[in-house]
Amino acid sequence: MTKLATDILNLLSHTTHTLNQLTSPRQQALLPTEQSRLALQQLVATAEGAAKLTEVAHLEALTAHGGAAAAAAGSGAIREKIIRAEAERAKSETERLKAEAGKVGKEAERTVAETERLKAEAMVVRSEKMRIDAETEGRRAVTEGVAAETERVKVETDKGRNEVEAVVAETERVKAEAMAEKMKSDAETKRVRAEAEQMVAGTERMRWEAEAKRMKVETEAQKAVKEAEKVVAEAERMKMEAKRVGEERRLLENRNNELLRKWLYD
Repeated sequence: MTKLATDILNLLSHTTHTLNQLTSPRQQALLPTEQSRLALQQLVATAEGAAKLTEVAHLEALTAHGGAAAAAAGSGAIREKIIRAEAERAKSETERLKAEAGKVGKEAERTVAETERLKAEAMVVRSEKMRIDAETEGRRAVTEGVAAETERVKVETDKGRNEVEAVVAETERVKAEAMAEKMKSDAETKRVRAEAEQMVAGTERMRWEAEAKRMKVETEAQKAVKEAEKVVAEAERMKMEAKRVGEERRLLENRNNELLRKWLYD
């Protein structure tokens, strides 16, 4: 077997191996359609180079069989030079195509590895998002519990206010009765007035205590609301971080695809 025939067989074997890689189900699932198309175009060019080598081999065979007649016609030497030049050119083209095919195979393998890495990162981001969502739900439940407790305290405060108002009404009634008894006895009136003033003082004290309790409850409720707002803000920040990671992954995929496309066309 001649050196040229050996080159043809090696080139066809390399082309077949690369084609089998590109057409495997795993590669088709991982490689983008555009990259597969460009790789197949490169393989077609390689096959065309092998065909050219075959034509050169055929011409060499014809020359070997018809060398005597060509020499008699005075054109054998010229034809042989042309064939050798064509063979050298085809051989150079074949080497270049083999190198290009090798690059395509390596780039395809690198793209597959990069795709696997990005898929792993996406799974990590997805898991982190699920964890953040779960924490957000838990904090939302805490916030709702705080709101319910605030509403309960508010009801208790309103109840205390109603009791104070009832005491005030009772005080007013007692004061009216005291005024009615004034006509009976000044001493009795003074006593009743003193009792009424004492009751008013007690009522005022109860009112101040109720107001202080209300202010304390409102302060605690405001603190709880602020804490809940902090929890919600932290959850939103973590969601934005997950979104940023996903965007960086998408930009990286686009950049890798652009680099591969630029390399293939250049």
